[in-house]
Parts: sequence; structure tokens; C-alpha cells
Amino acid sequence: MPGIYFARVKQSKLSAEYDFETRLYSDTLWITTKIASRTLHGLIAANSRLNHFCETQKQAGYTTPDTWPVLITVTKDEDEENDFMSFFVPNNTAMAEISVPCVKLQTRPGGTVYVRIFHTIPNLTSGRTNREKLREDLTRAGKHFDANTYSAAAYTTYWALSHYSEIWMSAV
Repeated sequence: MPGIYFARVKQSKLSAEYDFETRLYSDTLWITTKIASRTLHGLIAANSRLNHFCETQKQAGYTTPDTWPVLITVTKDEDEENDFMSFFVPNNTAMAEISVPCVKLQTRPGGTVYVRIFHTIPNLTSGRTNREKLREDLTRAGKHFDANTYSAAAYTTYWALSHYSEIWMSAV
């Protein structure tokens, strides 16, 4: 079940009028790398770096993180947007020192997150479309959220017969 990996403290659907859930998450650990460009090549390169890190962990005798969900986080700083790809690291996972260039261990702080669920093929276009729908619903519902950062969580591969993905925006 999507989201089962995370220590969810609370989950609620606001109402049928708005299409989002409110979740309270604890701190989570991720391996993260920057996506150099918003192209298929950029996404494949980021994914390859994270998978290479997982392989080095396995070769060193450590348990490797499951590569699902894949999290794409977009942050906007003034005029520039930065994109990052992350793999979730389960609690109490022992890891060797990170030796893969451009891969960092990141703690996402816990807090309230607004979540929109969608079932289309995960790609940048569907992510942006669902981000806009979530922003509209949050604004109409009078919710305060970080408009400069959002994440898209893909729980299934591009080639899966059915898809489950989420857009996350943090409450402020």
C-alpha cells in the first residue's frame, strides 16, 4: 500500500468538495541527487546515480533501500527551479559512507503535508497538472502551504498496468 513505509501519524480527507488528504508525517530519511535537466536523459541519469549508490551499498554488505517510492522534489528559489530525485530509506537502515558523487543523505522533516492522489502515468506533465489542481483546492479551502516547493511521489514504474502517484505540498 502506498505510504505504508512512512510513519503516518494522522490522515484525513477534508471533504468531497476538495480532492486532497491532510497527512502528518514524522521525519523521513532519503538518498537524494540533483536532476540536471528536465529531460528523459536528466531523469535517467539521476535514477542511475541513485541505483549505483544502492549497488555500492549491496556490494559493501548492507541492505539497500527499496527504490519505491521515487520522489521528485521541485524547489523554487527566486528565479530558478531546482529538481531533485530521491529514494526512501527505511528507519534503522544501516548504510556505508556515501561514496557516490552527487548523492546525499537527506532528512525530510516531519510535519503536515497536503496530498493529491492521481492514477496517470507518472511524468513531469502529469505532475505539474496535479500540482496546479492541488494548489487550486488548497487555496479554495483556505489552507496555507509552501507554494515554492512540491514533491511528486511515484509508487509504480512507468510500465505498470495501473498507476498510483501523489503530489505533496507542505503546510505552513
